[in-house]
Amino acid sequence: MNKFKILAVATATAFLFAGGMAVTNDSVHADSYGTDVSSHQGNYLADNWDFAIVKSTEGTSYTNPYMYSQSLETQQKGKHLGYYHYLRSDTDVIAQAHYFVNSLSAADIANPDVTLWLDFEEGAVDGNHFTGNEPKQFMDEVQQLTGKKVGIYTSYFFAKGANGRFDWSDIADHPLWVAFYPYMGNTTLTPEIKEWAENQMLNIPWWNKVSFYQYGDGGGYDWDYLYGNWSELTGSTGNGANDNSSITQPNTNKTDTVSLDGVYVVDSWKTYNSAWYARNDDMSIPVADYNNDIPVQSMTLTDRYGNALSNQVAQGNNGLMEYFTLNDNYKVLSRVGNSIEIEMNGEPVWLKLAYVK
Repeated sequence: MNKFKILAVATATAFLFAGGMAVTNDSVHADSYGTDVSSHQGNYLADNWDFAIVKSTEGTSYTNPYMYSQSLETQQKGKHLGYYHYLRSDTDVIAQAHYFVNSLSAADIANPDVTLWLDFEEGAVDGNHFTGNEPKQFMDEVQQLTGKKVGIYTSYFFAKGANGRFDWSDIADHPLWVAFYPYMGNTTLTPEIKEWAENQMLNIPWWNKVSFYQYGDGGGYDWDYLYGNWSELTGSTGNGANDNSSITQPNTNKTDTVSLDGVYVVDSWKTYNSAWYARNDDMSIPVADYNNDIPVQSMTLTDRYGNALSNQVAQGNNGLMEYFTLNDNYKVLSRVGNSIEIEMNGEPVWLKLAYVK
């Protein structure tokens, strides 16, 4: 996320080396570590984390181009998943709530293990300046639209009221995620830093308990520690995303195949590592990226009626209408909600489930 960078180095050092240490009861904490990702992390690997909060939207005109691939990576690895919206002060709050919800799939909204978050911060870069009324307006609207209670991500300074500027009594029953950096560039939560940081989490007026806090930003990632269990954020009793019926394990049945018998438009041609792919916007899963582009070797170029062309050389992105068919039976690799992963020319391709039979 855009960072608050609350520098607590001097205070932390003085506290630790003075010998004063607030002891917390770790027996009630399940050590659970995660990260948040946006376009800055690109195609991250979920293996190192227990959960990931994926940036979905900002304002009413920006959607993270890696949102789909990042959330898919998280779910396929059996990790807990959440989404966040970066709130802007120059755009209607209710419109932003709708924009955020519209970016989410029906499967994620229905999945009790998927959490939703509001990123509430100010910065000189984008000119954000809030009154303090915006979080409740946004949270209430999203909850009305999805049935999910929204958590808030903000700085330690903001969470404590910013020297009397904010009163958070109206959202104190929502999960709180605090940006709190004892040391910049940190990737390890040592026992000493952990005990000191958790003592600071007890000093936030409106919340009896902080859900989790950010303790570092090393190696190109944010590093977060979750108190207790993920189910306390969602009401889910499961242990992971794979407990939800909308998520399936990779397919192991080699006879499970699907076909596509339509005539489709080439909306655009893409190239990756000198290999060519076609993108059809209708069957692609938002946000469309290389994960749902079709290898050219799997396609037959046709006229609008599905008759194969004698010239199978693609015309490129030159504005001319091009059509294609997909005539094989394709091995199913996995299904997630309303999406399906199939093998085309030896490559995994994600499409909308409604387009296959």
